Amino acid sequence: MISEALDLILTASWIGLAIGFILIARPVLGGWLNPVSVYWSVWTCSIIVSRLPFVAGWPLAVETWMAMILAAVIFTMVSLILGFILSPRWFGKKPSRVSCLKPRLEQTYTTRTLLVVFAVCMALSVVQLYLQLRHLLGLVGSWHLLWTEGWKVRRVLVEESSKVAWANLEVPFLTRITSYTLSLGGLALFLGAYLLAVKGLLVGIAPLSVEAIISMLRLERYRFVVSFLLFGFSYWYFARLRGRNSPREIHRRIKNRLRSRKLLAGIIAAVILVFVMWVPISVRHLGIRGRDIALHTLWYLASPVLAFDVRVKNGEPFDGRTTGGASSFWGIAVWLARLGWDVDVPPYHYEPVRFQGGMQTNVFTYLINPLDDWGWPGLVLLPAMMSAVATFLHVMIVRYRRLAIVPVQSIMMATIAMSFYTFMLKDLYYMLLATATILLTPVLIRTRLKCPRLSSVTALEEPGLQR
Repeated sequence: MISEALDLILTASWIGLAIGFILIARPVLGGWLNPVSVYWSVWTCSIIVSRLPFVAGWPLAVETWMAMILAAVIFTMVSLILGFILSPRWFGKKPSRVSCLKPRLEQTYTTRTLLVVFAVCMALSVVQLYLQLRHLLGLVGSWHLLWTEGWKVRRVLVEESSKVAWANLEVPFLTRITSYTLSLGGLALFLGAYLLAVKGLLVGIAPLSVEAIISMLRLERYRFVVSFLLFGFSYWYFARLRGRNSPREIHRRIKNRLRSRKLLAGIIAAVILVFVMWVPISVRHLGIRGRDIALHTLWYLASPVLAFDVRVKNGEPFDGRTTGGASSFWGIAVWLARLGWDVDVPPYHYEPVRFQGGMQTNVFTYLINPLDDWGWPGLVLLPAMMSAVATFLHVMIVRYRRLAIVPVQSIMMATIAMSFYTFMLKDLYYMLLATATILLTPVLIRTRLKCPRLSSVTALEEPGLQR
């Protein structure tokens, strides 16, 4: 246990490191929004909220600080080094004359095919919503119990999803395939973001509405928060590529025409987010006041770090027990077990810990997974892997305009944004979405040669083109 003064110094040092690394990453990675800025921002917010008086979760153990700092520094250094390697010339500089003369490949979505695939994915999402509704009513029995005993319903749902994987190995293979096929409806999030960012179609926000209903039916917020991040990151990358793809005057006219639609879409998304954060809590805790809902939302940010600290203070996960990757990549471990591999599959959820005031949680930040898998070396391995993949994809999009990998990068950025909470990629569902986007790329993307216009300066330098 360290003193409160030292804990305060470490907190201030963390904030200083966050500001410094974010400023350094901006020119290296081509803008304020990048893997490094997202990682440090979400972790800094979580740490600051955990220091608020109503939480009083400090001081943290020295091992907790060591784990958080080690993982963050490794993540940052890998990202910055890879950013320098992939970007020997920093972003924003004008291309050379030779590169201007060469035609380049341009990727665009084929609109008609995109709309068809979007409609199919939306249909899959609606079917999944219907099956979720049937399952919930079969589990609860009536809407009345859902609204009057929501906390019991939520506990049953958590226990149902927390079963050790071996208990579910008897599920028929065809049933599993059907479930994964329906989950491909999540692709509508990426396609909808493109429709809104590039085409200005409000229908692009429809997938968020379906995800919101599913989250509220299950009385939880995690699924929608992740969907919101996937949609938001996809929208940002698509909008950035579109903005650079048009001449300045054309871009200004398009921006003015679509601004009102996108503002309306933003308002709708914000309202949906408020409802999804409010409804599950109010149903699970009848009679809760508005102020308490705000406190619950702050606990959503603070509790994973505090819970991780509790595990550390109790001697876990530093007891030498390793699971060899099954904790971080739980979904893959389950399928390897189904295929006959000798894999020790741990439970998906950890045992919850309780805080003051009756608050409890069963999430311990993503750091708990690499520590359980490989011990201290895991704090180097997993952050380095996550940083390398996210940085590579980010540079390929921002500098080399690889439109096809936007969905995969959105999944990686959402994983980084939720790292203060859990390791998102342990769920096979998100790996399935990433694989599906790669397989659909040849269908949705049209690649063509585009010859950029020569500037007057370049033209004057070319022989035979002088006035």
